[in-house]
Amino acid sequence: MRKVVITKKQESIINKYLTEVNTSLNSSTDIENRQKILLDLRTKIISTLKKTGKNYIHDEELCEILYEEFGEPVIQAEKLLHPREPALKLTLDYENRIWLGVCAGLSARLQVPVLLIRLLFSILGLCLGFGFIVYLSIYFYLYLSSGAYSGKKIHWGFLIYQLILTLFLLGLVYGIAFFLLKGIELLHRGWVSYYYKSSLANVDDVYSFIFMSFLFYVWTGILSAIMGGLPLRNDWDKTFRNIRDAQIALLVIFESAGIAWVVYHLIIESIAAFRSIMI
Repeated sequence: MRKVVITKKQESIINKYLTEVNTSLNSSTDIENRQKILLDLRTKIISTLKKTGKNYIHDEELCEILYEEFGEPVIQAEKLLHPREPALKLTLDYENRIWLGVCAGLSARLQVPVLLIRLLFSILGLCLGFGFIVYLSIYFYLYLSSGAYSGKKIHWGFLIYQLILTLFLLGLVYGIAFFLLKGIELLHRGWVSYYYKSSLANVDDVYSFIFMSFLFYVWTGILSAIMGGLPLRNDWDKTFRNIRDAQIALLVIFESAGIAWVVYHLIIESIAAFRSIMI
Protein backbone atom coordinates (compact mmCIF):
# COMPACT_ATOMS: atom_id res chain seq x y z
CA MET A 1 0.00 0.00 0.00
CA ARG A 2 1.15 3.52 -0.78
CA LYS A 3 2.00 6.03 1.92
CA VAL A 4 -0.74 8.62 2.06
CA VAL A 5 0.11 12.25 2.91
CA ILE A 6 -2.27 13.77 5.47
CA THR A 7 -2.41 17.55 5.77
CA LYS A 8 -2.84 19.42 9.06
CA LYS A 9 -6.42 20.22 8.12
CA GLN A 10 -7.15 16.58 7.43
CA GLU A 11 -5.49 15.64 10.73
CA SER A 12 -7.88 18.01 12.48
CA ILE A 13 -10.85 16.44 10.62
CA ILE A 14 -9.81 12.99 11.83
CA ASN A 15 -9.24 14.26 15.39
CA LYS A 16 -12.66 15.94 15.38
CA TYR A 17 -14.27 12.67 14.32
CA LEU A 18 -12.38 10.75 17.03
CA THR A 19 -13.36 13.37 19.64
CA GLU A 20 -17.04 12.94 18.77
CA VAL A 21 -16.66 9.17 19.05
CA ASN A 22 -14.91 9.64 22.40
CA THR A 23 -17.78 11.79 23.64
CA SER A 24 -20.22 9.00 22.87
CA LEU A 25 -17.97 6.53 24.70
CA ASN A 26 -17.52 8.66 27.86
CA SER A 27 -20.36 7.23 29.89
CA SER A 28 -19.86 3.67 28.72
CA THR A 29 -16.22 2.80 29.39
CA ASP A 30 -13.18 3.93 31.38
CA ILE A 31 -10.38 6.20 30.12
CA GLU A 32 -7.87 3.41 29.50
CA ASN A 33 -10.27 1.39 27.35
CA ARG A 34 -11.39 4.52 25.48
CA GLN A 35 -7.80 5.35 24.57
CA LYS A 36 -7.21 1.84 23.29
CA ILE A 37 -10.46 1.86 21.29
CA LEU A 38 -9.70 5.26 19.75
CA LEU A 39 -6.15 4.23 18.87
CA ASP A 40 -7.45 1.13 17.07
CA LEU A 41 -10.06 3.24 15.27
CA ARG A 42 -7.43 5.74 14.15
CA THR A 43 -5.29 2.86 12.81
CA LYS A 44 -8.27 1.53 10.84
CA ILE A 45 -8.95 4.98 9.37
CA ILE A 46 -5.34 5.41 8.23
CA SER A 47 -5.34 1.88 6.79
CA THR A 48 -8.54 2.64 4.87
CA LEU A 49 -6.97 5.80 3.44
CA LYS A 50 -3.93 3.83 2.28
CA LYS A 51 -6.14 1.29 0.53
CA THR A 52 -7.36 4.02 -1.82
CA GLY A 53 -3.95 3.78 -3.52
CA LYS A 54 -3.58 7.57 -3.59
CA ASN A 55 -0.74 9.67 -2.24
CA TYR A 56 -3.03 12.64 -1.62
CA ILE A 57 -6.69 12.70 -0.62
CA HIS A 58 -9.04 15.66 -0.87
CA ASP A 59 -10.77 16.89 2.27
CA GLU A 60 -14.20 16.04 0.83
CA GLU A 61 -13.05 12.48 0.07
CA LEU A 62 -11.75 12.10 3.63
CA CYS A 63 -15.09 13.18 5.08
CA GLU A 64 -16.87 10.79 2.74
CA ILE A 65 -14.70 7.90 3.94
CA LEU A 66 -15.23 8.79 7.61
CA TYR A 67 -18.98 9.27 7.57
CA GLU A 68 -19.95 6.71 4.93
CA GLU A 69 -17.57 3.83 5.62
CA PHE A 70 -17.26 4.29 9.39
CA GLY A 71 -20.64 5.94 10.00
CA GLU A 72 -21.73 8.76 12.26
CA PRO A 73 -19.62 9.04 15.46
CA VAL A 74 -22.52 7.89 17.66
CA ILE A 75 -23.13 4.83 15.47
CA GLN A 76 -19.40 4.05 15.32
CA ALA A 77 -19.17 4.29 19.12
CA GLU A 78 -22.04 1.80 19.43
CA LYS A 79 -20.27 -0.58 17.05
CA LEU A 80 -17.04 -0.30 19.03
CA LEU A 81 -18.80 -0.98 22.33
CA HIS A 82 -20.83 -3.90 21.01
CA PRO A 83 -18.88 -5.46 18.16
CA ARG A 84 -20.71 -8.16 16.25
CA GLU A 85 -18.96 -11.46 15.89
CA PRO A 86 -18.21 -12.03 12.22
CA ALA A 87 -20.26 -14.82 10.67
CA LEU A 88 -18.31 -17.99 10.13
CA LYS A 89 -17.50 -18.42 6.46
CA LEU A 90 -17.31 -21.76 4.76
CA THR A 91 -13.65 -22.31 3.95
CA LEU A 92 -11.31 -25.20 3.30
CA ASP A 93 -9.73 -26.40 6.53
CA TYR A 94 -6.18 -27.43 5.60
CA GLU A 95 -5.11 -28.00 9.19
CA ASN A 96 -7.60 -30.77 9.98
CA ARG A 97 -8.05 -32.24 6.53
CA ILE A 98 -7.65 -35.84 5.42
CA TRP A 99 -7.97 -35.16 1.68
CA LEU A 100 -8.97 -31.64 0.65
CA GLY A 101 -10.39 -30.01 3.76
CA VAL A 102 -14.05 -29.90 2.66
CA CYS A 103 -15.45 -32.03 5.50
CA ALA A 104 -13.34 -30.23 8.10
CA GLY A 105 -14.48 -26.87 6.72
CA LEU A 106 -18.15 -27.90 6.77
CA SER A 107 -17.72 -29.17 10.32
CA ALA A 108 -16.34 -25.80 11.49
CA ARG A 109 -19.07 -23.86 9.66
CA LEU A 110 -22.01 -26.00 10.78
CA GLN A 111 -20.59 -26.71 14.26
CA VAL A 112 -21.11 -30.46 13.97
CA PRO A 113 -18.60 -33.29 14.51
CA VAL A 114 -16.32 -33.74 11.51
CA LEU A 115 -16.70 -37.53 11.76
CA LEU A 116 -20.42 -37.16 11.02
CA ILE A 117 -19.72 -35.07 7.89
CA ARG A 118 -17.14 -37.58 6.64
CA LEU A 119 -19.50 -40.49 7.28
CA LEU A 120 -22.27 -38.73 5.34
CA PHE A 121 -20.03 -38.12 2.32
CA SER A 122 -18.78 -41.71 2.47
CA ILE A 123 -22.34 -43.07 2.40
CA LEU A 124 -23.34 -40.71 -0.43
CA GLY A 125 -20.23 -41.63 -2.37
CA LEU A 126 -20.37 -45.39 -1.96
CA CYS A 127 -24.13 -45.99 -2.03
CA LEU A 128 -25.57 -43.24 -4.22
CA GLY A 129 -22.56 -42.40 -6.35
CA PHE A 130 -22.92 -38.62 -6.51
CA GLY A 131 -21.29 -37.89 -3.15
CA PHE A 132 -17.89 -37.53 -4.82
CA ILE A 133 -19.32 -35.06 -7.34
CA VAL A 134 -20.86 -32.95 -4.55
CA TYR A 135 -17.60 -33.12 -2.60
CA LEU A 136 -15.46 -32.05 -5.57
CA SER A 137 -17.94 -29.33 -6.55
CA ILE A 138 -17.74 -27.78 -3.07
CA TYR A 139 -13.96 -28.06 -3.13
CA PHE A 140 -13.49 -26.38 -6.50
CA TYR A 141 -15.97 -23.61 -5.59
CA LEU A 142 -14.16 -22.83 -2.33
CA TYR A 143 -10.74 -23.20 -3.95
CA LEU A 144 -11.49 -20.76 -6.76
CA SER A 145 -13.25 -18.23 -4.50
CA SER A 146 -10.80 -18.31 -1.59
CA GLY A 147 -7.91 -16.37 -3.14
CA ALA A 148 -5.05 -16.86 -0.69
CA TYR A 149 -4.99 -20.12 1.22
CA SER A 150 -2.53 -22.21 3.20
CA GLY A 151 -2.21 -25.34 1.13
CA LYS A 152 -0.63 -26.86 -1.93
CA LYS A 153 -1.72 -25.30 -5.19
CA ILE A 154 -3.55 -27.27 -7.84
CA HIS A 155 -1.35 -27.92 -10.85
CA TRP A 156 -4.03 -27.64 -13.51
CA GLY A 157 -1.77 -28.96 -16.26
CA PHE A 158 -1.09 -32.13 -14.28
CA LEU A 159 -4.80 -32.53 -13.47
CA ILE A 160 -5.79 -32.19 -17.14
CA TYR A 161 -3.00 -34.60 -18.09
CA GLN A 162 -4.38 -37.22 -15.67
CA LEU A 163 -7.87 -36.85 -17.15
CA ILE A 164 -6.67 -37.10 -20.75
CA LEU A 165 -4.42 -40.08 -19.95
CA THR A 166 -7.26 -41.90 -18.20
CA LEU A 167 -9.75 -41.34 -21.02
CA PHE A 168 -7.15 -42.33 -23.62
CA LEU A 169 -6.27 -45.61 -21.89
CA LEU A 170 -9.91 -46.53 -21.26
CA GLY A 171 -10.83 -45.67 -24.85
CA LEU A 172 -7.87 -47.70 -26.12
CA VAL A 173 -8.94 -50.77 -24.17
CA TYR A 174 -12.54 -50.45 -25.35
CA GLY A 175 -11.46 -49.83 -28.96
CA ILE A 176 -9.26 -52.91 -29.05
CA ALA A 177 -12.02 -55.04 -27.52
CA PHE A 178 -14.62 -53.67 -29.96
CA PHE A 179 -12.52 -54.31 -33.06
CA LEU A 180 -11.48 -57.76 -31.87
CA LEU A 181 -15.13 -58.60 -31.42
CA LYS A 182 -15.90 -57.22 -34.87
CA GLY A 183 -13.12 -59.36 -36.31
CA ILE A 184 -14.49 -62.46 -34.61
CA GLU A 185 -17.97 -61.67 -35.90
CA LEU A 186 -16.65 -61.24 -39.48
CA LEU A 187 -14.72 -64.50 -39.17
CA HIS A 188 -17.89 -66.24 -38.10
CA ARG A 189 -19.86 -64.78 -40.99
CA GLY A 190 -17.15 -65.71 -43.50
CA TRP A 191 -16.51 -69.27 -42.38
CA VAL A 192 -18.86 -70.82 -39.89
CA SER A 193 -22.17 -69.33 -41.06
CA TYR A 194 -21.35 -70.23 -44.69
CA TYR A 195 -21.02 -73.92 -43.98
CA TYR A 196 -23.15 -74.11 -40.87
CA LYS A 197 -26.22 -71.85 -40.99
CA SER A 198 -26.25 -70.23 -37.56
CA SER A 199 -25.75 -66.89 -35.84
CA LEU A 200 -23.03 -66.32 -33.27
CA ALA A 201 -24.62 -66.81 -29.86
CA ASN A 202 -25.70 -63.56 -28.18
CA VAL A 203 -23.00 -61.43 -29.80
CA ASP A 204 -25.19 -58.33 -29.36
CA ASP A 205 -25.28 -58.98 -25.63
CA VAL A 206 -21.49 -59.07 -25.57
CA TYR A 207 -21.32 -55.73 -27.41
CA SER A 208 -23.63 -54.28 -24.77
CA PHE A 209 -21.56 -55.85 -22.00
CA ILE A 210 -18.23 -54.40 -23.11
CA PHE A 211 -19.82 -50.99 -23.75
CA MET A 212 -21.50 -50.84 -20.33
CA SER A 213 -18.23 -51.92 -18.71
CA PHE A 214 -16.49 -49.12 -20.57
CA LEU A 215 -19.05 -46.52 -19.42
CA PHE A 216 -18.77 -47.67 -15.80
CA TYR A 217 -14.99 -47.41 -15.75
CA VAL A 218 -15.07 -44.05 -17.54
CA TRP A 219 -17.24 -42.75 -14.70
CA THR A 220 -15.10 -44.19 -11.90
CA GLY A 221 -11.85 -43.54 -13.79
CA ILE A 222 -12.60 -39.82 -14.17
CA LEU A 223 -13.21 -39.53 -10.43
CA SER A 224 -9.97 -41.35 -9.67
CA ALA A 225 -8.08 -39.21 -12.20
CA ILE A 226 -9.38 -35.98 -10.63
CA MET A 227 -8.49 -37.14 -7.12
CA GLY A 228 -5.11 -38.33 -8.40
CA GLY A 229 -4.42 -34.90 -9.90
CA LEU A 230 -5.24 -32.93 -6.73
CA PRO A 231 -2.82 -32.08 -3.89
CA LEU A 232 -4.13 -34.61 -1.38
CA ARG A 233 -2.69 -35.20 2.04
CA ASN A 234 -0.49 -38.17 3.00
CA ASP A 235 0.11 -39.18 -0.65
CA TRP A 236 -3.57 -40.01 -1.20
CA ASP A 237 -3.21 -38.57 -4.71
CA LYS A 238 -0.74 -41.36 -5.55
CA THR A 239 -3.15 -43.89 -4.07
CA PHE A 240 -5.92 -42.66 -6.37
CA ARG A 241 -3.62 -42.88 -9.38
CA ASN A 242 -2.96 -46.50 -8.42
CA ILE A 243 -6.72 -47.04 -8.13
CA ARG A 244 -7.13 -45.58 -11.62
CA ASP A 245 -4.53 -48.02 -12.95
CA ALA A 246 -6.35 -50.89 -11.23
CA GLN A 247 -9.65 -49.78 -12.81
CA ILE A 248 -8.07 -49.87 -16.27
CA ALA A 249 -6.74 -53.35 -15.54
CA LEU A 250 -10.21 -54.48 -14.43
CA LEU A 251 -11.71 -53.11 -17.64
CA VAL A 252 -9.17 -55.18 -19.59
CA ILE A 253 -10.26 -58.26 -17.63
CA PHE A 254 -13.98 -57.65 -18.21
CA GLU A 255 -13.55 -56.91 -21.91
CA SER A 256 -11.31 -59.97 -22.30
CA ALA A 257 -13.90 -62.12 -20.54
CA GLY A 258 -16.59 -60.98 -22.99
CA ILE A 259 -14.38 -61.71 -25.99
CA ALA A 260 -13.32 -65.07 -24.54
CA TRP A 261 -16.98 -66.02 -24.20
CA VAL A 262 -17.58 -65.24 -27.88
CA VAL A 263 -14.40 -67.07 -28.94
CA TYR A 264 -15.52 -70.12 -26.97
CA HIS A 265 -18.83 -70.21 -28.85
CA LEU A 266 -17.03 -69.58 -32.14
CA ILE A 267 -14.81 -72.60 -31.50
CA ILE A 268 -17.82 -74.75 -30.58
CA GLU A 269 -19.70 -73.71 -33.72
CA SER A 270 -16.57 -74.15 -35.88
CA ILE A 271 -16.21 -77.71 -34.63
CA ALA A 272 -19.89 -78.33 -35.37
CA ALA A 273 -19.48 -76.82 -38.87
CA PHE A 274 -16.41 -78.95 -39.53
CA ARG A 275 -18.25 -82.08 -38.45
CA SER A 276 -21.19 -81.25 -40.74
CA ILE A 277 -18.79 -80.88 -43.68
CA MET A 278 -17.10 -84.18 -42.92
CA ILE A 279 -20.44 -85.95 -42.76
